[in-house]
Amino acid sequence: MTYTVCVGVDGSEPSLDALRFAIAEASVRGGEVRVLTTWWLANSLPGTVDVETEKYQQQATLVQEAALATVLEDYDDPPTIHRLVVRGTASEALVLHSRNDDHLVVGSHHKGVLKRFVESSVSTYCIRHSRIPVTVVPHLAPALTDVDPRDPSAQD
Repeated sequence: MTYTVCVGVDGSEPSLDALRFAIAEASVRGGEVRVLTTWWLANSLPGTVDVETEKYQQQATLVQEAALATVLEDYDDPPTIHRLVVRGTASEALVLHSRNDDHLVVGSHHKGVLKRFVESSVSTYCIRHSRIPVTVVPHLAPALTDVDPRDPSAQD
């Protein structure tokens, strides 16, 4: 059986970091990657559902295509990539569609404590509800990636 890594991609920098991690993980294990992008249409006017549904699904597909194009340009021989665009909330869709995979990978937006409390966190939901291992890939602002936390002069 092939090792499969499922990764959530929404086009944000943290999701691109997660996609890079998932591709590297699948490459090391000789596995495959399932890229999942979700879209959600909460309330719409009567008679507009079909048009709105198509528009949201197309947008999610374009977001996924752009993310893959951005990340895959760094790889000469990437693992097999399976694409999936579904209607639903990201957290529930990731747990549901990864249930038969070996590993789930999500990015982290590093929300503050209050914002994380008020808004739901996809990574927290996945950690709590997934039946497979979950890796949360942290995203650091570019300015912070060059700071060495062991350097006393960086403590100012």
